Amino acid sequence: MASKSKGQSQQIKMDSKREFLESSQVNNWIKNALSQLVANRPDDPIAFLDQFFGNLGENTNKMNQALELISISHHSNHGFSQNATSAYEVLSQPKSARHPAGVLGGTYKTFLDHICSSMPVEVREQLFKKIAPRDFEFIPVDVFQSGLLACLILGDYLSISESLYKVLDSSNDNTVEKQVCEAVITELEEILNLSSHLDPTSYVNVGRKLQPDYLALALEDANISSKSSQKLSLSCEDFLKLIAQLFIQKVKPLR
Repeated sequence: MASKSKGQSQQIKMDSKREFLESSQVNNWIKNALSQLVANRPDDPIAFLDQFFGNLGENTNKMNQALELISISHHSNHGFSQNATSAYEVLSQPKSARHPAGVLGGTYKTFLDHICSSMPVEVREQLFKKIAPRDFEFIPVDVFQSGLLACLILGDYLSISESLYKVLDSSNDNTVEKQVCEAVITELEEILNLSSHLDPTSYVNVGRKLQPDYLALALEDANISSKSSQKLSLSCEDFLKLIAQLFIQKVKPLR
């Protein structure tokens, strides 16, 4: 009898531990952490796990968890696709008892709005006209990844172009000769002419080509005359709006 009672007590303890792990979702996060570790293969695995669990502890809601997953690795890295899928799973909810899980359009737009928060409002609105869904529309994972990549690459595109503008703005007065800006814009347009619409693979290819030294070649080929009689100029804001339009017109619309 004593042996049986002891066995029952141990089983109760085991069940209690199992229930705790399941209710706290610790098992899921450990599996996710190991999956991210294998997918990203960081040079310092311990530091990677420390950052992963540190961010997880500080940000408990689903939106922040998804954003943290996206920030783990750059979109050009091999592990990014797995990170994006994990973010999708964090944000997803079941359609109904008969349908698989998915991300609602409203949640998707909020997520992308966080990703694009540093962009000019006008640029963000133009992009969202292309890729934003209806609020109660369920978004499949491939559309989720495609829109996410569009936002991330556009962010890189604007950041690099802004840096290039600052190099051109030698007087630091937020004015660059319009002819110079047009030469750079022409080069950017050629880079973006990869296809009628950019697919996810093309996004990454564009990102690799948008490097300052690559774009600077436009200035060498432009043969711009500094003695032009008509010296019109563009501000950095106007310059970025123009080049953003080049990118956005190549983004495949949701519908």
